[in-house]
Amino acid sequence: MIKQILKFILPAPQRQLLKRVCGKVSLGSDRLAGKLINALPDRTRLFLKSQISLTRRMDLTKKDIYMHVDSAIEYDTRLYSCAKEPEMEEWFENFFKEGEVFFDIGANVGSYSLLATKLLDGKIKVYAFEPGFLNYAQLNRNIHLNGCQDSVTALPVALSDATTLSPFNYSNLDCGAANHALGVAVDYKGDVFIPVFRQLLLSYRLDDLVESFHLPFPHHIKLDVDGIEFSVLKGAEKVLRNPACRSMMVEINEADPSFRKTIAFLSTQGLSFYAKYKYNEGGQAGPASFLFNYLLVKK
Repeated sequence: MIKQILKFILPAPQRQLLKRVCGKVSLGSDRLAGKLINALPDRTRLFLKSQISLTRRMDLTKKDIYMHVDSAIEYDTRLYSCAKEPEMEEWFENFFKEGEVFFDIGANVGSYSLLATKLLDGKIKVYAFEPGFLNYAQLNRNIHLNGCQDSVTALPVALSDATTLSPFNYSNLDCGAANHALGVAVDYKGDVFIPVFRQLLLSYRLDDLVESFHLPFPHHIKLDVDGIEFSVLKGAEKVLRNPACRSMMVEINEADPSFRKTIAFLSTQGLSFYAKYKYNEGGQAGPASFLFNYLLVKK
């Protein structure tokens, strides 16, 4: 296959040069692919890059959702978001109504933003908050791919308990990756990590963001920000107390004793415990085994 591609795009002299560069190893060898590509002229490599685009259907049976796939985590995890967290689909179908507003805080590449709007036939308004530059770009590509630009708005800001510039620490630079950290480089387990990249970005209190830019109050909120959930909630008291806010799905790490403080805080905002769902990929041991999605509602 590689031979056929090279024969099509390269003149004979360049093909002979590649043979000399690569030695006697078969051109069909997988381990040679990178070496072959790096030996190509720059414009040929740019052409090949522009022609390679992998899109796949997400694991929702009721509606068609397609996603760009540029990494293993997108291929192995983001495409299977319904199987990973089936409670999300159930929540969207049973609690959401046409005309309502959904805040997806920690949207990543958009799996649940797209799932929500597709299940409601585009008749809700979704605000997808994603500060990571790679995930934000992919989020917008996925919105475009699914024709959801009228119902899903992506916002490249972080949320916390302060409106300021804050460092954002990346655990890696793969599309679809998570476990990054705003402020201090500490992961959801409480362990310090060395970031591969650090970026200063805008961090807002949600109350300030809604007031400054006249955003509508949300009816539903999903919060998954890898360990700083309580900080985000402290910056959102007005939003949470507003009568419009009817339900919230928040990731809780029960290995952290302070998780009860989060539940108590939400109770003071009128949100009561409704159900909790175990993280499917957490297993029976290890830090991820203590991860749950808590659903809270206003009575």
